[in-house]
Amino acid sequence: MGGGQQGLFALDLARRTRKRYREADPAWPLHGCEIEALSEGANGELWLATNRGLYCLQPATGELRHYGPDEPPPYRLPTGLLRCVLAAHPDSVWVGTLDAGLLLLHPRRGVQRQLTLGRGLPSEAVAFVLAPRPGRVLWVGTHHGLVRYEPRTGRRSDLTTADGLATNELNRQSSWYDSVQQRLYVGGVGGLSFLAPQDLTTPEYQPRLLLTSLTQHHAQPDTIRTDYLAGTLPKGLELAPGDAFADLALSLSDDGGSALGRFTYRLRGTGPAPWQELGTSHHLRLQGLEPGDYTLEIRGETELGTPTRNLLRVPVRARTYWWRRPGVWAALTALLVAGAVGGVYGWQQRRGRRREQHWQAEHALRQRIAADLHDDVGNLLTQISMHSDLLRETPHTPAQTRARLDALALAARQAGQQMSDVVWSLHAGPLRLSQLLERMRDHAQEVLPPAGLDVQFRVAPDLPDPVLAPALLHHFYLIYKEALHNVVKHAQATTVTVQLAAAPAGLTLTVADDGRGHNGRPRPGGRGLASMQGRAQAVGGTVRYEPLMKGFAVVVALPLAG
Repeated sequence: MGGGQQGLFALDLARRTRKRYREADPAWPLHGCEIEALSEGANGELWLATNRGLYCLQPATGELRHYGPDEPPPYRLPTGLLRCVLAAHPDSVWVGTLDAGLLLLHPRRGVQRQLTLGRGLPSEAVAFVLAPRPGRVLWVGTHHGLVRYEPRTGRRSDLTTADGLATNELNRQSSWYDSVQQRLYVGGVGGLSFLAPQDLTTPEYQPRLLLTSLTQHHAQPDTIRTDYLAGTLPKGLELAPGDAFADLALSLSDDGGSALGRFTYRLRGTGPAPWQELGTSHHLRLQGLEPGDYTLEIRGETELGTPTRNLLRVPVRARTYWWRRPGVWAALTALLVAGAVGGVYGWQQRRGRRREQHWQAEHALRQRIAADLHDDVGNLLTQISMHSDLLRETPHTPAQTRARLDALALAARQAGQQMSDVVWSLHAGPLRLSQLLERMRDHAQEVLPPAGLDVQFRVAPDLPDPVLAPALLHHFYLIYKEALHNVVKHAQATTVTVQLAAAPAGLTLTVADDGRGHNGRPRPGGRGLASMQGRAQAVGGTVRYEPLMKGFAVVVALPLAG
């Protein structure tokens, strides 16, 4: 048997002929598949990896079983784009995929194990899988090197060009084990490599500990800044007077999620410092440090207890106001004793002004942090975090506490509503245009009548009702929301008209109001019009703005192919 781009073929090697299997049956599922690899099972069944999932064929009876992303459990796979298959045991079939790593499949129980990027493999794309006798070790070729994997213990080690391979990007159907010479041959885009598996040492894989980002509050000027470090260490971290905190984000070099590693840290100063557990949290916050110089040391380990190969060390300096430094008060006391009453009075005045300036700076900090960060979910969540931190760490009057809680609740509701709409548009599944129109009507009734606006929908009778692509659905709905939001916020209108019509290239959406009008240019500090332009361009559409005799219109043209 052999596979190709047009299905499965029976080969007669002696006559050098081929015949497509089940040629007389035009509905045979394998005729429309591109067969990437075949493997014979222990009971004579044939396992076929294709671009439409995995098939198990009983050649004697013609019985065919399909495994794929649209099948019910236990026949469901995370992807249908397969590249290789190895029937290692009657109950164990290894399946290599293009975008979901390596799968261990039990024919009757489904997927039992999945090795992906960050959880056992350096790449999601698997080119081949080979198990030389006695089969206790798998050799997995990926697009980022060769992996030696022991299924029973979970131990693994990687081989790359740094270890002598000709290339890191290995090709499918390009591996062979010579049992006589005991050599493993692997091929890739950079040539052919061979190695002797029995001579390789297999130390336990140790990931690197990475510092991925640093978020720090600065009192002067009042900002919160995040630097993405891409694994590099900063030369040092300095906390100035008034700086509230510094957050360090940690990760492992093959980490697929924040819960896959455990971390400990210590802050070494002049004396001994014990190691403290950070647990599975991948954020370390520094705040409230006594003035001085420190060395922050961080170490990590995988969920299986394997330590990282490196220890992070970051110099930290916590500065203080000059009048809090050791010895300053003694000098000031001597000056008070020796000075005149006028000098004492002047010093007290200066000290009072410093306190007033400090209070004013703290008050300005609270006011600025309370500002609304407009239309982005990330900004709204940052508001919630900042308000929560200030409520916990800064003393407030009852009135200030009530005001900040009101602002936090409003931001949470706005973030929840916006996130709900975004999640709906991304995960609603395949929807028709008529279903989206129902959602648009519901949203208009939620936001326009409470703002004193009437709404009219005009839908062309010849409007098609296709299934919308996910990206088109997502951007179309968010453009519509932004247009309604701009009317409520800026137009001073009484009526909003929403019109949907078919166009030669797809669909036209018009949101018009009878308000005070607009020239179509962005307002200072505004991002709504630019956001709609960017979303339309992302799916091959356009947005134009049309001033009306009375009011303003947003006209969106989008291709239905999305």
